[in-house]
Amino acid sequence: MATDKQIEQPYPMPPGNEDDFFWNWARWLPEGVGVRSYTVVPDEGLAVAEDSIDGLVVRALISLDDAVQDGSITQAFCTILTDQTPPRKHSRAISFVARKNVGA
Repeated sequence: MATDKQIEQPYPMPPGNEDDFFWNWARWLPEGVGVRSYTVVPDEGLAVAEDSIDGLVVRALISLDDAVQDGSITQAFCTILTDQTPPRKHSRAISFVARKNVGA
């Protein structure tokens, strides 16, 4: 499930589309530090159908609402607490731009 794929940001996404997106926390955490807990919070116009974690990689199935206007930019935020004492809080976002003609 882990992925190191870099995506263009903002990621062009057709309204009504859904796909898996990943936050690989190994890029930002020191070696030996793990994730105690996480949340994925989307902006209005985005929806998270499901999410999971595998090691240091958080996955979310994200969709863009049909009503989002072409060219609008939205974000989904992944926030974690580390397993350090005391825990550290980190947050990263993936940006999306609504593009009705992607893949046309």
